[in-house]
Amino acid sequence: ASRGHLGGLSWATPHAIRVLDVAGCDVILVETVGVGQSEVEIAGLADTTLVLVAPGMGDGIQAAKAGILEVGDVFCINKADRDGATTTRRELRTMLSMTHRSDGAWTPPIVMTVATSGDGIDTVVQAIDDHG
Repeated sequence: ASRGHLGGLSWATPHAIRVLDVAGCDVILVETVGVGQSEVEIAGLADTTLVLVAPGMGDGIQAAKAGILEVGDVFCINKADRDGATTTRRELRTMLSMTHRSDGAWTPPIVMTVATSGDGIDTVVQAIDDHG
């Protein structure tokens, strides 16, 4: 929980990340409270920002409104076995194509997953590794 702190992170999160880094942790996963215009602080702390959306939830539109498209390095559509997953991917791809990225800049992949079965998880891990 953010405990009232804007930015999507608790005020203690940056300190916890530093402690884990000093302790020698190679990979540190941080989950935020969600997507909102004031909740993109994670992009300043993380080497790679993964944006997770679900089909049929309007998450793609919310991401566009929140400005998260500009900070996401990897986009993951979970529950890809549900209706609307292909539409969600197409909408995200279209919205991402309209964001400004400099020539030669990283192009965020859109990965389809089904967490309950493990489908696509290896692809997400590879996308994160490719970016990092």
